[in-house]
Amino acid sequence: MENVDYSYAMNRALNYIEHNLMQVLDLEEIANRANYSLFHFHRIFQKSNGISLKSYIRKRRLSEAARDVLFSKIPLKKIAGDYCFDSQESFTRAFRKEFNKTPGEMRRNSLSFHYFEPIIIRKDKIYNRKGDIMTPQIIEIKDIKVVGIKDKSTINQNTIPQLWDRFNHAYCTIKNKSKDARCLGICFYTGMTDFNNDTEFEYLASVEVDNFDEIPEKMMKYVVKGGKYAVFTHVGTLANLKNTYSFIYNEWLPSSGYDFAKSDDFELYDHRFKFGQEDSEFDIYIPIK
Repeated sequence: MENVDYSYAMNRALNYIEHNLMQVLDLEEIANRANYSLFHFHRIFQKSNGISLKSYIRKRRLSEAARDVLFSKIPLKKIAGDYCFDSQESFTRAFRKEFNKTPGEMRRNSLSFHYFEPIIIRKDKIYNRKGDIMTPQIIEIKDIKVVGIKDKSTINQNTIPQLWDRFNHAYCTIKNKSKDARCLGICFYTGMTDFNNDTEFEYLASVEVDNFDEIPEKMMKYVVKGGKYAVFTHVGTLANLKNTYSFIYNEWLPSSGYDFAKSDDFELYDHRFKFGQEDSEFDIYIPIK
């Protein structure tokens, strides 16, 4: 098994971004610095840090530009060019959207601003309800039959919450649900290398079924392939989900001795899931080899 230090790899990418904020950044090159495919890097970055790669770069550039606006006499047009904006006008629009003030207003009135700090990967521990450090179960699962609604989404325009709303409204029309009626949110594996914040990927909101008889119109059947998975239990609301994913990718994987398998990863929701409540729980299945 290949032992990959994911926290080191992510920090390599973050350091590359930080040292090249005033250069044109190629997203594929950033992913290469972490030794990930572009698709895989985007998903890990978003889940671990709670922000898309493109948004992170924009916020970091604007924060450093705001420092130059406030603490230097560099012409605003030059600052715009230094931080890779096409024009002073596009810089002003982005600046106003981020800070609710124009660069000129900030400089003339010496206005303060919220500085967006660079991300530094720290190996923070995640604990379960008993106070023990989270340890996944390593299990072998059999194929899982599901029926659900598939849609395409992007990192920038996340339509997955709306997809779940559609699925929940149609849930009662699905026959042959398994006894436990476990729901699965499945992100289909793809080996694509050409990926950015606007590239579409496929996601399935679904429920486990015993068979594929009488599938409702506009729904699809799918089989999650059996295999070896590391299963983590997320405790709490969705607001702190990024902390669990950060622990998985930046703490557990570097020291686990496992590597990703080329298979779908998914979240599994059963009776323990209580939307918006602190005692909610659900499982995250990471395919490993």
